Amino acid sequence: NGTAATLDLGDGVVSVPAAATNGSAVTAVFWDDAIHDDGTDLASGELNVDVVATDVSGLDEAVELRFRVNVDPCATYRCVTWDEASKKWVEDVAVTVASVEEEGVACETTHLSAFAVAELAGSNDACAAASCRRFRATPGASLYASAGYGAWLGLQFAAWSLVAAFGTQQAAEVFGEAKEKHPRAPW
Repeated sequence: NGTAATLDLGDGVVSVPAAATNGSAVTAVFWDDAIHDDGTDLASGELNVDVVATDVSGLDEAVELRFRVNVDPCATYRCVTWDEASKKWVEDVAVTVASVEEEGVACETTHLSAFAVAELAGSNDACAAASCRRFRATPGASLYASAGYGAWLGLQFAAWSLVAAFGTQQAAEVFGEAKEKHPRAPW
């Protein structure tokens, strides 16, 4: 029997249930830049958790890990653990995403190790539709997204290009006339 422990390490928080501590001290270190690197796109730093002199695996009550990250509503997040044998961040059935909220990602695990949150770029249809709805809800957005506005913008560009070309031609003619009238001027 032990005492539950919650350690707030700034961008990482770990909550260990009493059954996991077995009366021993809980140690946790949060690294802003992961100390293990295999090229995985991590959204968080690395959280290393251990209970001194106790093997913590196969717990009945999960350990909660909270990572404070800037959550992209269009991204998919997964909780990963460092696999020492393969030297890679891996998904593990014992480490799951408990929640993704504005303030970060919560993971649950039944063993202790090194953990992080990996981010998969958002490409799901639901997110694309939501982004589209947000854009359409912006005042004037329907005008800017319309085919008529695109055509008008193209005509404006063509018209101003002609004005610029005509103005350049006129300026060259005026400059040429001035040069002929005043050949000694320092042109």
